[in-house]
Amino acid sequence: MKKLALIFLVFGCIIKLHGQTIQTDRPSAQTENATTLYKNAFQVEYGTIFSFTDNNLNEIALPNALYRYGLFDELELRFSNDLLFNKNFGEFRINPMQFGIKGQLFKKEKSQLAILSMLTFNSLRAEEKFYDFQNLSVKLIGSNFISNRLNLGYTIGHNFNPNVSVNDINYSLFFNFSINENLNAFFETYGSLYYYESNNYTKTITDEIKYDLGAAYLVNDKLQIDFYMGSDTELKNYFGSIGISYLFLK
Repeated sequence: MKKLALIFLVFGCIIKLHGQTIQTDRPSAQTENATTLYKNAFQVEYGTIFSFTDNNLNEIALPNALYRYGLFDELELRFSNDLLFNKNFGEFRINPMQFGIKGQLFKKEKSQLAILSMLTFNSLRAEEKFYDFQNLSVKLIGSNFISNRLNLGYTIGHNFNPNVSVNDINYSLFFNFSINENLNAFFETYGSLYYYESNNYTKTITDEIKYDLGAAYLVNDKLQIDFYMGSDTELKNYFGSIGISYLFLK
């Protein structure tokens, strides 16, 4: 009887480990995954992002990096940073560091909802030291199962910037198409509503809507490669990215 119980225990552990497949916030530009990382798991997500204006290369992120750690099954810690190369000035610079958390609000078979908060710290330049941080963002991330082939993702968030009077409310809509067990394609649209105080009244400015599409390929349960490309509606500003992500399990 003890041997039988041990067999079932080992088999259950194997099933659990096999079920812990990588789930990334890549490759979309704005819509993160609506689930948190597994407890004690560590995940790295790297991407190279190219941005263009009128067919001229502006900036390259090499890499755009996100590190995630599962503190609990419903709560993860996050750290993000970019190394940027500006072609116009011919110089490298490091974007301000971002720290944050993602919490799982609920997770059901056909729907998930999470909350994500990221704090962007100021760089070391003296003129940016008037405040302790540069930006605070809070975002709700949702996902709904539509069919065996289609998932719908969506976000709504708010960015607060103490350095300037302009803040924004941002949103995104994400359609994920499952081609097979390993390959997924997506289409995303997103934008922002900026607002600021001027002469005791609030003025709002609607940002131009952007679009992007791409695909992610699951090499195995822990490794994913991906790409995406996108633009604004006028096709003057466009961008592209390729990336790789890996899940480390204890």
